[in-house]
Parts: sequence; C-alpha cells; structure tokens
Amino acid sequence: MRITVSLFLCILFSACISIEINSTGAKNLSNKERNQLRPFAERGSLLDFKQQDPVNLYMISGEDISTIINENKLVWIHKWRPFCNAESCQRIAPFQDKAKSNNVQLAFIAETADLDDINKAVKNAQFSSPIYFGNHTVYGTNITKARNKMKMDLLRNQKLPPNKYADDYLYLNGKILYQGRDLIDSLELILNQQKL
Repeated sequence: MRITVSLFLCILFSACISIEINSTGAKNLSNKERNQLRPFAERGSLLDFKQQDPVNLYMISGEDISTIINENKLVWIHKWRPFCNAESCQRIAPFQDKAKSNNVQLAFIAETADLDDINKAVKNAQFSSPIYFGNHTVYGTNITKARNKMKMDLLRNQKLPPNKYADDYLYLNGKILYQGRDLIDSLELILNQQKL
C-alpha cells in the first residue's frame, strides 16, 4: 500500500511540473504558434480586416486598448476564456451577431493563448472580428495578474471603479456605459436607455 501511494505521489508530482496553473500560456508556445502572435499595428484597418486561418492574435497594451475603445462610436470589449468548455465560451457567433445587429464594434480579448481552442471556435463561428491578446511583456504570463492589470487599462480615464467579475465592457464615444457580465443578454436594453 505504501509503495502504491508513493508511486502515485511521484507520478502526480512529475505531472504537475509540466502543467502550468494560472498561466496565459504565452511562454509555452512553439515557434510556429509564436508566429500567430502579431503586433497590434499589423491588424491594420478594421474596414479591411480579414480573419486568418490559422487565427492571428494581435498583441495589445494599454495604449492599444485606448485605440480600440475609440475606434467606433459604440465599442463592446469582451474578455474571452478560450480554454473554458462552457457553451458561452465556445459559441462565439452570438456575440458577433448581436454586435452587428446593434451596430456595435466587437473586440474579443483572449485571456489565454490556447490557439487550438481559439482556431476551432473562430472557424466554427465564422468569426470575422480580430482576436486580441494581452502582450505578455506588458501584462506578464500569470493569468490573474494579467487580468487585474488589463482591467485597470480597460477603465483608464473612466469614472467607474472596477467590477471584479466583469467580462464585458461597453463604451460610447470612448466613455464606459457598462461593465459586467452577460452583456449579450442586455445590450439592447442598455442601448435603449441611452436613446441612441
């Protein structure tokens, strides 16, 4: 019994060494995958943007987030967890459809560089918007720290304290209208309240 427990603990310990918990995955990418991390400037104009196969992730910093927020009258930023197996994480087409039907510019920011999951979701949804990823030289590779630092950049120059649970941010002319969860269910209600 003692040998079995010891063997199990050894196997578990050695497996844990190769698994990075709470990581964005940016530092574990192969050379081929690293080529899919592109500078924000390479995204080009949104009017001319075409989704690639495989998908490129456009690396962003706080300045780039400010650019995204001010690119359109209405901008919806959704922080996306591509590793999440929930239907709301894997079915991204409804986000795109909701944004288009309400004339809102959609920006997805992937919290991890899970390129297999990202490529699969984008292909299944025929997703046409760029996918962004926090530049690991700015935000680091610890997902919790990166998430918190990015939250501050999403609310820079805004008069609203951060919402700990927010995944969705809606901006009107660069000013935040909403931060929280499930904007996909309440977008029209918020827009109607603004009488746009």
